[in-house]
Order: sequence, then structure tokens, then C-alpha cells
Amino acid sequence: MKILYKIAIILLLAVFFISCEKKTEYGSFSISMKDSPSVYREVNVDIESIEIYVEQQGGGHWYSLVTNKGVYNLLLLQNMPVLLANHTSVPIGKISSIRINLGPDNSVNINGVMYPLRSLSGTEQRQKINIPVEYTITASGKLNTLIDFDAEKSVIKNAKNEFFLNPVIVAGITGSPMDSY
Repeated sequence: MKILYKIAIILLLAVFFISCEKKTEYGSFSISMKDSPSVYREVNVDIESIEIYVEQQGGGHWYSLVTNKGVYNLLLLQNMPVLLANHTSVPIGKISSIRINLGPDNSVNINGVMYPLRSLSGTEQRQKINIPVEYTITASGKLNTLIDFDAEKSVIKNAKNEFFLNPVIVAGITGSPMDSY
């Protein structure tokens, strides 16, 4: 009888611990990009990947989004935003940063002449743009973000007629992936 009692307690404890096992829940996240008006003919940015920093209990981590890679002329996005990333399985938690990883093919067109856009460090190395945000992904929730990349304010010219990319970006929540705000 004591053995049956001990087995019953062990089984109850096992069921209790199994039922308390935490399941990972997910929501979805998308990022669209648009541009403010500019004096340049073209401002091209080479987007290689986009990540978000998701904070959860016990820490946080960078999470890579499925990204529509390519070189984007920001001036073509003034009236028509483009969907950069859309991911349907993002862990729930607080998103504190969006990171856009640029490739080497960034340029500006001034009076028909193309100039390379260098990072402010003056190197040709890839640039990472961190955008601080405060969003929360909930279970089965959908979060759409629009980033406004201000091309005119983001291009800096020095005395040697060299051009540098110093991104000026504002992020905001939208109702759908392609809404403007």
C-alpha cells in the first residue's frame, strides 16, 4: 500500500511539472521603409539584413528577420513605402532595438554624378544602423513598423567632395505593413 501511495505521489508530481513546462509563444513583426523629400536625384542604400533585439525573462537576444535584400533608392519611397522584412514567428517579449545591416553598395546621385556613400568612420566596411524602439510582441499579435529614412539629412558632404551616410531614421507603429504615418 505504501508503494502504491509513493507511486501515486510521483505520478502526480510528474504531471504537475510537465503541465508547468513553459511553451514558447510567438507573434509576427514587419518593417516597411519610406523617405522624406530630398534635394538629391538618388540616395541608394544597400540593405543586407534586419534584426530585432527581443528582451524576455532571463535575457535578450538578436533575432534575424526574413529580409528583402537589395539596393533601395530612398527617393522612390517618398509616396510608396516598401516592405523590407516580414516575419510570422517572432518570440513574444519587448523589442528594444531594430538593427539594419547595410552592404557596401551605398551611393548618392548629385547632378547626374554617382558618389559612393561611406560610413562616418571613413571606411568601406559595412554599416550597422541601430534604431532604438519600445515595442511589445504579444502571443499571436501582429506588429507593423514603418521606418522613415530621411535621405537629405542622412547624407553629409565634406570639403573634399566626399559623401558619408549618417542615417537619420524615425520608426513608428502602423496599422498594416504598408501604411504611412
